[in-house]
Amino acid sequence: MGAARVQEDGPKVSWRRRGARIALIGFAVLAVLLAAAFFFVRQAYPPERLAAMLAAQVSAATGRSFRIDGGLSLRLLPSIAIEARDIALGNPAWAEGPDMLRAHRVAFDIEWRALLHGALHIQRVDLQDADLKLLSDGAGRTNWQFEGQNEGRGEGQGHAGGAAPSVALDEIDATGLRLSFENLAKGSTQTLDFETLSLATKDDKTRLRAAGLLGQSHWTIEGETGALVALGRSDGWPFDLRFASDKASGSAKGSLGSGVHGGELNAQVALRLESDAALLGLGIALPSLPMPVDASATI
Repeated sequence: MGAARVQEDGPKVSWRRRGARIALIGFAVLAVLLAAAFFFVRQAYPPERLAAMLAAQVSAATGRSFRIDGGLSLRLLPSIAIEARDIALGNPAWAEGPDMLRAHRVAFDIEWRALLHGALHIQRVDLQDADLKLLSDGAGRTNWQFEGQNEGRGEGQGHAGGAAPSVALDEIDATGLRLSFENLAKGSTQTLDFETLSLATKDDKTRLRAAGLLGQSHWTIEGETGALVALGRSDGWPFDLRFASDKASGSAKGSLGSGVHGGELNAQVALRLESDAALLGLGIALPSLPMPVDASATI
């Protein structure tokens, strides 16, 4: 009986071994192909060339200088990724200060197929320790309105003499981001320190989640805005946000203007205060009021 069982099981064992050998050969071929692809991409797109392409595309799309002053590293799978140190995006000539954005570390995840067709599809940008300065001159100019974003320009139209470079941006994640807004005409500045910030775009809408400090108050913000690449267009940038702190909560829905309406905010705002400590954390002192307080306004 034992011998008969060995003979009966023998073909099954042989088939399993043959299948395992075929699988190993398949994995070996795949490994060789991946190694060849890695070698080809490293030769065709070394980190310095990818960084130069990225800088050229961003500069062409924004009309601003874009620099990578620090070291570079490259990852090829599952997407092409460039990690850069000490990057800077410049301001327009009229603005105060040389740079609109500076960051200690930035990682870009870039989609393969778009790059091979000469387009730049940035799937994700990861910022660490960044300083973003938004400026308005009070007369219609803002530094978040980039060249080529002119009144009446249709989607996909570009700079004079040709089409704008194809640039898509899906997601931004930031830690340690300081965002400031300065009105040069009024001499006023507001600053918000983000501990975390996530912006993910899909179907022309961006999902926003953030936590940070405004004055001495800790706030969380979530909601929707327009697409990231639409910020600065002349038809306005929509937002629908909810925010909360320990002693206050509220919402804001409206749009942020550009062009001749640069720096203008049009919004319906609602606010609920549970304690005047919420305003004291922002440096605002009001006469003693019975709490809670509900307020709304059109700005």
